[in-house]
Amino acid sequence: TIPTPGISWPSPASWGRTLPNPTGVNGFVPASLEEILGRWVLKTETCWLWRGALNKDGYGRVRHGGRRKRHKAHRFVYEQIRGPIAPGLTVDHTCLVRNCVNPKHLEPVPLPVNILRGNGPSAINARKRTCLRGHQFVVRGNRRVCRQCDVGRTRRYLARKRDAA
Repeated sequence: TIPTPGISWPSPASWGRTLPNPTGVNGFVPASLEEILGRWVLKTETCWLWRGALNKDGYGRVRHGGRRKRHKAHRFVYEQIRGPIAPGLTVDHTCLVRNCVNPKHLEPVPLPVNILRGNGPSAINARKRTCLRGHQFVVRGNRRVCRQCDVGRTRRYLARKRDAA
């Protein structure tokens, strides 16, 4: 392990079985949740940061229950502490920190809710209340449109069509 100032790591003898560990480092697998949290989680004032392997999107990865079973670390910790996650729900990080595994910061929600709570383009656009020109959006069918810009666009189109004729 890499020594980190202010953090005391448990000795390898306390890790349990000597199988490949959750992230493939040092050849050990912790046998219990407490050992996983003690070994791979840095508890800050707010978040519990996963210090093990991360996937390409920045979420923690853990192997538990066999060499082939891989879990997202936040889902694994949530299920171990709070219980199973209902089908059709995804775990939302209310703190918006992807490698946080603090169960107080995790909430099972439907995927659209999770997406709209985030900082991606869909969430940013969904929070907008006005168009680029500052006009209020109105709901037309299942879309939000700017009525004033829509009227202006239609007038310009009809003028071009009339001039072309």
